[in-house]
Parts: sequence; structure tokens; C-alpha cells
Amino acid sequence: MEFYKDYFGIRPDYAPIMTRESINKSPETWLAFYPHQSFVEILREVLKSLTGGKKTLWITGAYGTGKSHASLVLQKLFADDETRVQSWLDLRKTQIPEAVRKGIVERRNEKMLVVYDVNSDGVDAKNQFLMRLQRGITKALEAGGHTIPLKGKLDEIIERIRQDEQYFFAKRDEMQTKLSYLNAGIKTVDGLDKKLRDANLEAGLISDVMRVLEARHIYLDSSAEDFLEWANAALTANGLSKLVYIWDEFSAFMERNRSELKTMEQLAEAAEQGRFYFVPVTHTDISSYVAAGSESAKKANSRFTFKRLDLPNETAMKLAADVFVVKPGKEIEWSNERDLLWHSVKGVAENYMAANKAGIEAEDFKAILPLHPMAAFLLKHLSVAIGANQRSMFEFLNDEEFRTFIEKGGLDVPGHQFMTVDHLWRYFVEPDDLGQEEAIQETRAEYARREQDLQPDERRIFKAVLLFSLIE
Repeated sequence: MEFYKDYFGIRPDYAPIMTRESINKSPETWLAFYPHQSFVEILREVLKSLTGGKKTLWITGAYGTGKSHASLVLQKLFADDETRVQSWLDLRKTQIPEAVRKGIVERRNEKMLVVYDVNSDGVDAKNQFLMRLQRGITKALEAGGHTIPLKGKLDEIIERIRQDEQYFFAKRDEMQTKLSYLNAGIKTVDGLDKKLRDANLEAGLISDVMRVLEARHIYLDSSAEDFLEWANAALTANGLSKLVYIWDEFSAFMERNRSELKTMEQLAEAAEQGRFYFVPVTHTDISSYVAAGSESAKKANSRFTFKRLDLPNETAMKLAADVFVVKPGKEIEWSNERDLLWHSVKGVAENYMAANKAGIEAEDFKAILPLHPMAAFLLKHLSVAIGANQRSMFEFLNDEEFRTFIEKGGLDVPGHQFMTVDHLWRYFVEPDDLGQEEAIQETRAEYARREQDLQPDERRIFKAVLLFSLIE
């Protein structure tokens, strides 16, 4: 008896969540990105901002829609090697209109600096925020071989700590149990300076430094004006026309500082001068963080254009199919086996998708067998509905549940020919890291209440019903 593992496996280089490290494993990694319609709309809006628009861009999107991947590719389009960028634009000319492709090339010719940053945990609304921006820009300037302005916010902090060195580290030792990153291994200002300028710096180190400074009653004032002046000096010194700062996973900053957004608003307003563009990337738009009609909401809407990134059903299926790699010499056998599987579910897929106008071609479902069409459809939508950072369609394909099914399942294995909807239960409902979301709690409770009254097959069906109820 042969199992699915004998026919195919998961692509060895598969990265379910695209990160800065993943996309930079090779210079060509990002070229595989597929530009669906909502990404093209983001490109249009970026070009509009960069060609005299009065607003900068704010990208939103639910969990599992590929915000990080899209943000990284956006940075690559304006910062990567010209040959690779042109190759990708030529490859994707069917999806990207000529005017947009032409606009990207024209903006690249203006010599811009485009920075990608990620994770805003623990960043306050002013000093840490401005320090983080300066550090990101400094690293990008260094990577590009550019000149860095001599005086910036980070330089001032290092100099102030140097003046207070003995007492600063004494206070650090006193507070050590409250600090996570500023540890006893950092013994001198020079050592701290090196750590703060490390490209792999954890955001928490800056937070710890600021806590110690505040405990010493040392308050280093800064302003958006000072930062923008420094950023403009960096552009002028290097013959650059514009600076775009894309900050991915910015939701934590908004949640923490929703009542203190003045500095961010000032930076967003700078887009009117056509030099600095701050582009946050969050799960939701401004209405999730401040009250509709409030002064902050009005300012945000007057300074940002909000664009939502969606992952179309058909694109999700195509990307999922790309995860599977058929083993050498097994291509014909697996094609025949898959035809048999498809014959059993073809009607389900075609009828349901036509009735619900899901926009998915039958062949897209066939390409991801033995994942049952209804399980595939539900998987994509649960990833959005449940909203957990580690619960995406692409994480599932790399999860133990799916890998175990491939190991044990097969066309001739009773009850394991298809990965059906009930197999999604453990992944989406049982884990504790999904938190206390009400819908999940109610689903768990309802199943627990009825479980003992159901036979094994009835339990599978009931799980499927409850899972579908989560996306209604």
C-alpha cells in the first residue's frame, strides 16, 4: 500500500510566513510573488503619493492575507537591483498595467531610499518611535554605502549616557529584574553603542535603555521637526529624492499609543512636502484604534489613504498548490491517483463554488488534493475569521496535522483518502494560544456539551458544522 508521502512532499524551502530573513535567503526569492488585484491597487496608491499626492499610504489586511510578503516586495520594487525588478515587471505584465509598471521605473530613476521595518512592540509614541525610525534609516543608508548625518537622536542618547555612564549602569543593575534586554553582559557605553547599532537589534533594548534613563530622571526631548530635519539632511547629503519608511506589524504601536498620536501625525503630514513618506502596516484601519469622528480620526483620514490587502480565493489556492512537490519518477502515478480522487469530489467543488460565486476554478481545487475542496475553502476563510497570527492557510500546510495526514493517508487507506473539514478542528479551535475570543470559546463549549451523546462519525460532522459557523 502506498501513502501520499510516497508521491509528494512539502517544498523544502517553503516559508509559510514571509519574513525579511526568508525573502533575503537568495536575491531571486521575492520574484515568485504573485501580484493580485489588491496589491496592484496599493502600487497605484504608492505611485500617486510619490508623484505629488498630498497623502501617504496606510496598508491594512487581516491575518493570513500576506501583508508582510506584500510589504517586503513593495520595498524590493524600489530598492532592489534594476535587472531583477525589470525581470519581475516583465513576468507580471498581465497582472500589472503598463502605466503602473512605467510609474515604478520612473520613480526608481529618481533615486529613493525605501526602508522596511517590522514589529512595534514596546515602542512609545515619541522618543522610542523617533529613535527607531532613525536607526532603520541609518541601517539602510549604511547598506547602500551612503553618508549618514553626524548628529541624530541615537547619537544624542549615546552621548548623554556617556556623560552619566557610572550612574546609568548602577541604575541598570538595580533594575535588572525589570529589564529583558539590557543585561549585565553590556558593561560599557561603547558596548551599548555597538548593540544599539546592530541590524538585528531587538526593539526591547531601546525600551530598556529608555526605562533606565527615565529612572535616572534623564529626559531626552525630541520632536518630529528635529527628526524630519535630520532625514532631509540624509537625503540631501546623498542626492536622494525621497524617503519611504514602511513599518510592518505596526498594530502594537497603535494599540499602545492610541491617545498619543501627535508625533506620528506630524510625520504623516510631511508627505505634503514630497520628501518623507511614513507607511504603516496594520491589521485594521484607524477606526479600530480611535473613535470615529474624533480629532485623531479626522487627521488620520486627511493624511493617509487606507488600502486593504486581500488574498483572493483563487490566488490562495494557487499559492497553496505551489507548496506541494511531486517526487521524481512519481509524476504519472500521482497524476492518475489524483484523477481518481478528483472524480469523487468534482461535483461538490463545481456545484458549491458556482452557487456561492467563490471565484475559484475547479482545477485550482484539483491541484491541492488530497485536501478536500470544502476543507480548502474553509481553511482560507477561517484564517481570516479567527484572526490569529499563527493560524493562516499557509501555516496549516506546514503544520503537524497536515504532515501527519500525508504520512498516514492514501487513496486506499479507509477514512484517510481526503483531509476533510473536521481535520481543521485541532488547528483552529483547540490551541490555547488563540486566546479568549468569544466565538472560539462558544464553539469549544458547544462541542463539549454534546460530545458524549455523539458517535465518532457524528462528532466529525458536528465539528465540521461548528467550523463553518465560525465564518458566517
